[in-house]
Amino acid sequence: MARGESLRTRLRLLRNQEPLACVLYSLVQPSSTVSSTWIASISEYRFPHPILTTAVHLVISIVTLLAVSLVAKSILSASVASSKRKLTSPNPGSTSILQRIISLLASHTPTRQHLAPSHFLSPSFLAASIAAVLASLVQTHASRVTEPQFWSLVKLLPLGITIFTFIIPHAHPLALEDATSSHASVAAAVWLILLAGPDITWTATKEAWVCAVLHSVCVVGWVLSLKSAMKESERETDTSEEGRKPSLTIFHYLLLSLLLLIPPLITSDEISNALSSGHFGFFTEPGFWIQELVMAWCGLASLGVFWSMTQVTNPLILFTIVSLKDYALPYVYHHIFGNPFPFSHFLPAILRPKQQILALLVLGVVIFAESNPGLGNVVPVSRGDHSSSDTKER
Repeated sequence: MARGESLRTRLRLLRNQEPLACVLYSLVQPSSTVSSTWIASISEYRFPHPILTTAVHLVISIVTLLAVSLVAKSILSASVASSKRKLTSPNPGSTSILQRIISLLASHTPTRQHLAPSHFLSPSFLAASIAAVLASLVQTHASRVTEPQFWSLVKLLPLGITIFTFIIPHAHPLALEDATSSHASVAAAVWLILLAGPDITWTATKEAWVCAVLHSVCVVGWVLSLKSAMKESERETDTSEEGRKPSLTIFHYLLLSLLLLIPPLITSDEISNALSSGHFGFFTEPGFWIQELVMAWCGLASLGVFWSMTQVTNPLILFTIVSLKDYALPYVYHHIFGNPFPFSHFLPAILRPKQQILALLVLGVVIFAESNPGLGNVVPVSRGDHSSSDTKER
């Protein structure tokens, strides 16, 4: 009974956190992407080795996360010691947002339990990390063989695959157990509206299509496996009464991703190319490290909000938000950097951009009206003696 109450309480909290997580992702992720693009555009350092760059960013992110978590743990320990000296116990209900953030950051401090292979080498979490690394490698290769219009289609494929996975009878994975038919309907409507836009083409080479399929499958596998690993970790935490098992954190994901990226980095030609071209000389330049630090921190911020959204939403909602973000990002680049839309007027399309925006707005209004049915049914209450009877009749 207590466990059922705990589950209902958690679901209620997740519903309250879901809109906030989606809004934070929609704000932080594009801001981080635009910041990284701007820094790369004005920088004098050109380091054309994407796998090596990713490895450097992972190391910076891990070191940053460890440093921040240690500082947060020290602040948290000092706060607890101060409460003990005052003979007061902290009230969970009065915890401020800042204290919650500090506690969250302190939870990333690695312990023996955190670093135990049996903890973060579960099949689901290992599959998620492998899928993420493969998706990154495929995207690196695809950037050389695909056109931007075709890649706009590729970024929509994960949402379509997730919808198809949900509608298959008796085949729902653990990650989709919280999804509903209404979530699938909204996701399908958004997917069709975005798919009907002008900035998409289905014409591509066989190599580009192979990259598209591999990338989409890896991205879907990454999200579904990560969501399943999070759910498994929560259930193990709930059922373990003694020796409570720490939950999975971004630290585990970054560490495992770095370990999995080392083999492809060694087998690639990037290290030898960087040596022969003299690009390793950038490592002695402070300006280069400032650039890489800021770009790594932008990536860490993007991962943080994506991680939070994955924890509190189901994959249908997650991929819908990601697809809408990808749709809006070119407009952000256009208004900030003045980037044109060179192919918008030449490709055949069912919907033009203004029609897409109008369709999305109408869909948003319908969803809001259905989720708040009481807003349109306000019952006027008169001051007379018949107010209660009038209300009952209505």
